[in-house]
Amino acid sequence: MEQAIMIMAHKNRAQLEKLITYFDGKCDIIIHLDKGSDFTREDEVYLSRLSGVRHVSRKIAVHWGGYSLLRCQLHLLEQALRHSDCRYVHMLSGQDYPLRPLDDFLHFFGLSDKEFIEGAHLPAPHWDGNTYKRIQHYYFTDWFRLSSDVEIQKVWDFADKQDRWGIRRRIPDQVKHLYGGSAWFSLTRACAEAVIGYSRKHPSLLRRFRYTFAPDELYIQTVARHVDFPGKQFGGGNLRFIHWLKSGANHPACLDEAFFHEISSSGAFFARKYEQPECAKLQEWTDKYLVCPEKRVCTKTGAWLTRTFTGHFFDSGLSKGIAKLCKVCKVKNVIDLGCGPGWYVTALRKEKVAAVGYDGNPNTGEFSRLLAEQKDFPCGQADLVEELIAEEPFDVTLCLSVGEYIPSQYEEQVWKNLSVVTKRFLVISWASPDIYEEGVVNAHATKEIIKTANSFNFKIDELATVMLREYCWTERHKKNIIVFTK
Repeated sequence: MEQAIMIMAHKNRAQLEKLITYFDGKCDIIIHLDKGSDFTREDEVYLSRLSGVRHVSRKIAVHWGGYSLLRCQLHLLEQALRHSDCRYVHMLSGQDYPLRPLDDFLHFFGLSDKEFIEGAHLPAPHWDGNTYKRIQHYYFTDWFRLSSDVEIQKVWDFADKQDRWGIRRRIPDQVKHLYGGSAWFSLTRACAEAVIGYSRKHPSLLRRFRYTFAPDELYIQTVARHVDFPGKQFGGGNLRFIHWLKSGANHPACLDEAFFHEISSSGAFFARKYEQPECAKLQEWTDKYLVCPEKRVCTKTGAWLTRTFTGHFFDSGLSKGIAKLCKVCKVKNVIDLGCGPGWYVTALRKEKVAAVGYDGNPNTGEFSRLLAEQKDFPCGQADLVEELIAEEPFDVTLCLSVGEYIPSQYEEQVWKNLSVVTKRFLVISWASPDIYEEGVVNAHATKEIIKTANSFNFKIDELATVMLREYCWTERHKKNIIVFTK
């Protein structure tokens, strides 16, 4: 197997089994059951017999915020390297849930060679008030099972007392810099082997993280950036969706259906925490619209007839840039033609921008009703190749990654419609010929798009185009997004 899935679990066998079942025996599963949990020997045996499971252990009593979490991470890494010939190792919790079809996961990591692990250079403003508080004091979290925010606060109060008493531990100096980030990651085998090798040869740094608060968010993040291994390069983030209700919160939010817009548009492969029974409806929607595999079916005009969100992608940076453009230019309303599930419309509504969306998919209304801001005024169905009539043109028209899927014989009508509905700005992204993707039948070079736009009285806005491209997160949009004025 090319992928090894390492799971830390401390409760809910049924949910853990569902997570394992998602991988369909196509990945090696390495499980650690919290020694202090209610899992029984029967549970351990049952889980070990599930398809794909290579090893189940129950070695460590894991305590929130404790050194035991780091020990568990390293134990799982060692077991994954021992029981699997994987190219990648993925750290999950038993409360994680997949967000994309399994084939997407296998395809992405089958081609990737980057490390997906967070790592902010410390100290950082969003970490402990730009201090080394979690490193400088003693935390005895492995001595207790902290089960409430009141108990956790006592840990921080004790750290404050140490500060007043002048008790400060020396910042670890075994490495030049410290890094911190989420405890959940996806690493290449080469990186995992390098981390384990470093830990064995240089144990002093590992020992130093005893009595440190949440060292599972520090140690591997730091070592991975200091050790050398073949092909070392880091990707963006850790490809997980985790929502913190506020900075410095003790736990991430337990997700429910109110988060579906953020989850579905995140591009992440996993989310946490899915906690029963709060997540029941969210889990149902995730299974139906995000995880369920589906072969794309298109009409002769290029409209998608999908029943899931498969194939759509959202650029959060671009969305923020469009919202900024709307505020700076005092835009009153926006129309998104080819809106997909309605992600950009929802994001703009959250920014108090009046936005509507249309798409050729007959399921557009159903999709958009799932998103928090669109229950009352969902997006609608409209085929972009048919003549559109606008009683009043919109200040901004969006047409993002739409035109390349529409056969060339309908292209003139598409541009006529864009001209009819646009009053001030047209924000368009049209795939260039170097993009090879299923369904792309009408790609154009940027100069061709500009020439065609000019013939419909659109002029390129160089400043706005540069601004939006800087906001974009995806390379596709960084290269192809253009802003025209009319």
